Amino acid sequence: MNFQAIQQIKGQKEGNYPKRLDMYAVLNEIKGLYYNTNQTPCTDCVITDTVGEKHKVIIYKDGPPARLIGTQQVFSLYAYDGTYTDKITGQQKSYTGYSGFWVDNPQRHQQAGQQSSSQTPQTPPQQANLPQGIDIIQIAERIACALEKIANKGQSFEEKYNLNEEEGDCLI
Repeated sequence: MNFQAIQQIKGQKEGNYPKRLDMYAVLNEIKGLYYNTNQTPCTDCVITDTVGEKHKVIIYKDGPPARLIGTQQVFSLYAYDGTYTDKITGQQKSYTGYSGFWVDNPQRHQQAGQQSSSQTPQTPPQQANLPQGIDIIQIAERIACALEKIANKGQSFEEKYNLNEEEGDCLI
């Protein structure tokens, strides 16, 4: 499943909602949480499908946590047409956008019958080939803490939020 397959169902409905397809994609970037005009929490993410096509997508409700950046996840997406005004020329331009949901537990999602298509994702999730005893989540959290410390000119994440490693506040 890829963005081209989602383009093909653009405009189709399932009940009152746009038809969505589930696809595996690598989560490249999370741009932040905001609330749309209906006051629904949304997260802009950048993902890459199985053929290497990369797009910004709007994820409704709970977006994926930052620790999943760089991993392959399941997204239930639909395509839509939009327009915007070019800031330089002032001309109206059209684009295709992608919205949907991050599927936090693909097995539960399929068992509950919530899969929006009879098509099944064909690519299995990427598995990290790490030596025994190395925890990728712990590594990512340590990197995040180090970057935070650099960005804040010496004040670590733990110091900023008054976390105490001995009391179990910090996962590192």
